Amino acid sequence: MLTSTFLFVNLLSASNLSHGLSNQGYTGIINTPNAQVMNEGDLTIHFDNQFDNVLRGYDYDKSYNYQEDYIFGAGLFPYFEIQGRLAEIPGYARDLSANLKFQLPYKNIYLPNVAFGFQDLGSAANHYGNKYIVMDKELWFVRASLGYGKSDGGTPNKSRMDGVFGGLEVKTFDWLYLLAEDDSREQFAGIRLEMPKSWSSSFKLSAMITSNVTNDYDTSMSVNLTFPLYENTKSYSDKSIYSYVQNDIKVQAIDSALQNNPTSVQEEKPKKAVKKDLTLQEIKNRLVALGMENITIATKDSNVYLAYENGVFLFNDLDALGVAIGLLTQTQYKTFTLEQKRSKMVAITIAGDLDKAREFYKEPNVTNKDLFSNSLTKISPLNLSDYTIVAENENDSSFKPKIEFKPKVTTFIGNEFGVFNYMLWLRTQLQVNLAKGIDFTAVGDIHIKNSEIDDHRYDYFTKLYEKPSHMESVMLHISNNLFGGVNTLSFGTLEENFSGLMEQYIYNYGNHTIKLKGGYFEQFKDGDAYKESFFGKVEKRKIYLAKYSYLLEDYDTLAEINLGQYWNQDQGFDVKIKRYFGDVAVYLQYEQNQPYDTTGGLSEATDRYAGLGIEIPLTLKHTPLYRYGQIRGTNAFDYRVKSTIAREDGSNKVVPGGNYNPEVAISSENYFYNRNRLQLSYVKTHAFRLKNSYEEYVK
Repeated sequence: MLTSTFLFVNLLSASNLSHGLSNQGYTGIINTPNAQVMNEGDLTIHFDNQFDNVLRGYDYDKSYNYQEDYIFGAGLFPYFEIQGRLAEIPGYARDLSANLKFQLPYKNIYLPNVAFGFQDLGSAANHYGNKYIVMDKELWFVRASLGYGKSDGGTPNKSRMDGVFGGLEVKTFDWLYLLAEDDSREQFAGIRLEMPKSWSSSFKLSAMITSNVTNDYDTSMSVNLTFPLYENTKSYSDKSIYSYVQNDIKVQAIDSALQNNPTSVQEEKPKKAVKKDLTLQEIKNRLVALGMENITIATKDSNVYLAYENGVFLFNDLDALGVAIGLLTQTQYKTFTLEQKRSKMVAITIAGDLDKAREFYKEPNVTNKDLFSNSLTKISPLNLSDYTIVAENENDSSFKPKIEFKPKVTTFIGNEFGVFNYMLWLRTQLQVNLAKGIDFTAVGDIHIKNSEIDDHRYDYFTKLYEKPSHMESVMLHISNNLFGGVNTLSFGTLEENFSGLMEQYIYNYGNHTIKLKGGYFEQFKDGDAYKESFFGKVEKRKIYLAKYSYLLEDYDTLAEINLGQYWNQDQGFDVKIKRYFGDVAVYLQYEQNQPYDTTGGLSEATDRYAGLGIEIPLTLKHTPLYRYGQIRGTNAFDYRVKSTIAREDGSNKVVPGGNYNPEVAISSENYFYNRNRLQLSYVKTHAFRLKNSYEEYVK
């Protein structure tokens, strides 16, 4: 009886079957979905050349009898995936679409997985529109799927998944899967070849060869590349949190064994190493050697105060915090106060228990991590009048030029005039700190190249985005601490030919952040005559925007809403959900506005946009700072693909404009608030990274 039960449970258990994107974009078999979703934090790029009979007949006599699909997908959250798809179908359509899929968050050995999804979200011109629910079950080396869909896309009598559909995936080897499916209109069979896991742990490469059984075994192929955006959820370093959890489990196991049988575990007494505490001067010297600026150290009784400015750990301010706390653990003080600054202005002040920090840095297990994290508090900036000053404003940042390079790119994907077109510039930014809270910046764009569009009937449209090399802005910024937040007034030139001022105020309380932004600019020289004739000449521009964001620290996710009047004088709002995977961020964005009419008012029409974007650091994790300045890349290159949606005419035509919000060189969220992550809860959640940064850069 026990043997049969054991065999039954083993049959119900999965044998680690893998999954990948189907030719339609969602995780699935060939064209139909299964109930799996992309792994959280994975990014997938897919190409296939399946000639899709759902959209048209197989007329091979035509010269354009081929199709290409380009798919980009991300596992944005647990149990949730999103994909963008570009289908190039000469003679029929060029379609840009999006898919969403949700898996029910439960796992049971006896019950199937269940997922539901939406294919080709957007306007009325959705060629692949579908809503479906699907379940699957893995039995040893086989995964069977069964689902029901309701199609609102395709041609009559050819709509895929309009009714019951299903499929099978059979794992014969780790690198070979046999596939078969019925999508309710056609039947397909194929094989999926996967690169052995032993070849690489950093990415997965697979290929699929399929045949349309219904249509004379017409064959197609696809290639799929998947790689993780980060290493693990909590530490994002070469040391996995798994090792810390295991260390904690081992300690608990030893304690339990000693209680049951004190002689069963022989505890080895480690040899005590001779430890020499660091002096505060030595700590200052090490921070200066790493490139930290404006260092102030002071003491009062058993508390040590350390203030610094981080301009070298560009990926994340957590690295600077981790290094600073780690160095303080090598002293005999009992508590600490850290102040992180920008332009000598306080961005955040954190106090904590150094005894708990020492235990955590010495034994970084989960228990010590929680004790250390719970000791951290956010406090108001300290008054040092009764402190003993050890070092003050060491390695001054004043008059050290910092030059940043980053690409600036405008792309057009899957629209009327081409599959992929681009305009590329190199953006160069100079920043010089003149005094406390006072910075000078100059930003210029060096034009590199424009691609050639496929259909020159649309040359008039691309001219709206063309710009030669030019000076984008020259500004003076004055920042100060105000009501617990940071206020920045910037005045000078912006957008090449406007002069005026911009005011930013940002305030953080707990996981909540509020930002107010207002500006007034007047045109001081004529702009591009062609663009002004198209958009209308707006000599005076007013901006007033309010932004609210909330950090869900357990998921490293920012939810943001921004509303008001934008640069092009259109009024509306945009909503963004941004998920951080380490220091790479993937986000979804929705925008809606009433465009500014050339007659001087707001149009009665409403434009809507949806987009998927990614932010990637393009610089060194630790960028050296030299005596006479610094050359660096950007900590967040932002690239987004967006499309108009829900247009009244049912199309997805490109509409120029949108909620354009020009950022001055010193932007509050990025410059002062660590890309809007400088919350105490974020620091506590990522305590393991603090320890790992100290190990990597100091110890």
